Amino acid sequence: MYFYGGPLSNFAATPGLRLPFGYHGHHENDRVPVRTVEHWFQACKATSRQQFDMILACGSAQAAKHAGRQTELRPD
Repeated sequence: MYFYGGPLSNFAATPGLRLPFGYHGHHENDRVPVRTVEHWFQACKATSRQQFDMILACGSAQAAKHAGRQTELRPD
């Protein structure tokens, strides 16, 4: 099995995948398109919509991971 960048990796491209907004305090049922699961995973650490959108806009999964590590973490 090949995970890093392969089809089962968080870094794999996910065209058409739409996941729920996940930043702290958001409770709507809307879904947002994501480039990779890593983008969404890191964006869910955000405490505001601005941080969430900034992480999702990163050009690569590696950049999203770095941005997620730089953001202030949610209290939960």
